[in-house]
Order: sequence, then structure tokens, then C-alpha cells
Amino acid sequence: MRHGTDLRLGLGERTGIVDAGELSNRGAFGNLPCGEGFISPDDRACEGTLVVDGTIAGVGVPQSPVTLTVEGGRLTAASGPEGAALVELLTADSEDGRTIAELGVGTNEKAELTGNVLEDEKLLGTVHVAFGASEAIGGRIQVPVHLDCVVMKPTLTVDGSELVRDGELLV
Repeated sequence: MRHGTDLRLGLGERTGIVDAGELSNRGAFGNLPCGEGFISPDDRACEGTLVVDGTIAGVGVPQSPVTLTVEGGRLTAASGPEGAALVELLTADSEDGRTIAELGVGTNEKAELTGNVLEDEKLLGTVHVAFGASEAIGGRIQVPVHLDCVVMKPTLTVDGSELVRDGELLV
């Protein structure tokens, strides 16, 4: 992705979800503002390093990029005070809060960086990775926490095809 990020996520047979703002149907799922595509990866097939330079849910925008290390689908290390705060929030109820829950791409061209992750994760061309609860979006983890971490101007490749390059959405 960016700044030393090299995170590999197994998607398996999971299905992605589009949040385009259509919430009028019974059982519809999403939040506002809309504008993201996301998937819950197979957390058992996730390894690498994620460098977060955008908003961290519950923490805010870090003063300097935060390096997160993922081993076996779980957050095993986090740099700096913002990283420590993230780990504390994720593990308040269960160590399962450290589990990778989501990979998402922002598609809202009107969204702006505000420090509120519900808008910031929708910024056009950003990528976000969440930890914690994933069952509602196709994963297997049930915990009372789901925290997104936004990467600004990332490059995202899926099965050899670039979807995002330096923050520019290519699809």
C-alpha cells in the first residue's frame, strides 16, 4: 500500500459488499456518508505490515504514521502512542479484537478528512483495514469492537490487478 505497507490478505470465497447509500430496503446495511466497497478477509490467511497515516477509529489522526504488524490474522504489534491506544481499545473485552475484520476502499469523491472514521474511510481512493468484529460482514469473529484504520494514497492490488494506485481509484 504505502510507507512500507506490505499486507497480504486472503479473500477466499468471501463476497464483497457495496455501501452506496441505499438503505430503504428492509435489512439494508450501511452507514452515512456512504461510499465504500468492503470485504471481510479470511483472517487466518492475513500477514504483513500496515502503515496507517489516516484516521484510526477511536483514536483520531496520528501525529506520525503508525506501523501495525499482523501475524496469523491478528494484530501482534503497533507502534507509537496511537498504536498503543488502538491495541487497548481492541483488547478491552477480548483478545479476539486483534483479529483482522475488514478490507475496504473509499469511493466517495465528496468525503473529506475530518478525523471521524465514518467519513474518512469513505475518502475516494483510500483503503481501510479494520480489526475486531466481522460476523455481520461475512467473517467469523463476534466481539463488541470494530475499529477501522485508514491509509491515505495507497496502492491496492488484488489477484495481480491494481485497483488503487497512489490513492487513485482505477476501477
